[in-house]
Amino acid sequence: MLSKTCLVGVRACASIARVRAVSSFRPYSNITYSGGHASEGQGGFYGSGGARILQNEQTQREGAVAHASDVQELLRVMEEIEQTESMILAEGEGVSNRVIELKATLKKIVTRPAVTEIMAKLEYKGEPVWGLSETERELVTYMRQKVNEA
Repeated sequence: MLSKTCLVGVRACASIARVRAVSSFRPYSNITYSGGHASEGQGGFYGSGGARILQNEQTQREGAVAHASDVQELLRVMEEIEQTESMILAEGEGVSNRVIELKATLKKIVTRPAVTEIMAKLEYKGEPVWGLSETERELVTYMRQKVNEA
C-alpha cells in the first residue's frame, strides 16, 4: 500500500498532467490577467482598457467619418475640373474669350453648393475626415486648394 504523502504526490502529478493535456488543445490566446480588482477599475485583462467601468456613454462625432458616396461624387467633380483645365491648356498661352469663358466655368464648378456640401462632409476641422485612403486624402486636400483658388 502507498503512503499518504506518496498518494498526495501522485494525485498532484495526475492533476497537473490533466491541466497540461487540456491546455494543449486550446487555441493560442494573447489574453493575460494583470491582477487587481476589475470592479474598481484596476487590473483586469490587458486590452480591456477599463471599458467595464466607463460611466459616461461614448458617442461618435457626426461627420468625422467618410462615406463612399461622397468620395464618388468628389471624383466626378474632379473629372469635370480636369476636363475644363485640359480645354484651357488646349487653347494655349494667350488670353481669349474662350479661355475667359472656360475659367469662369471652372470657377462655377468649384463654387457650386453641392461641391461645398461635399467638402464639408469630407473635412473635419480643416482636415480630411477619418476613413479615407491616402489617395482620397490627397484628393480632398487638392480639391480644397481648388476651392480656395476660386
